[in-house]
Amino acid sequence: MEYVQVLQALKPLKYFRTSAKKHISYCSISTTLIRMPSRQGHINLDRLIWGHAYNRVHAAKDYPSRFLGPSHRKVLHDPLSNLLIAIATYPNDPLNAYLAATMHDLIDRADTKMKRRIKKRH
Repeated sequence: MEYVQVLQALKPLKYFRTSAKKHISYCSISTTLIRMPSRQGHINLDRLIWGHAYNRVHAAKDYPSRFLGPSHRKVLHDPLSNLLIAIATYPNDPLNAYLAATMHDLIDRADTKMKRRIKKRH
């Protein structure tokens, strides 16, 4: 995987950018308006890793955000839910769909941890 491809895939997440020293930094997060990772960011990583976008997986996992907002991660973001969502949304490819759902959880957890670190700094 090329370094540039990874940065391009992460770009919609709005949390990574290349600084002048070519290091990944968290400088691009706005401390006044912190948003959740976009579905496009999840889809770009899917395409980069598996060559296919598992949009239905991400739509199912983030459906509760309509009602719960950022705290939607308390629902449908666990291994059992990942398995059920993968089987329900992609019955012909449940393994990769499960991996995409797990990657979705990891990105969301990293996002939450970054937000907490930023709040501690300011």
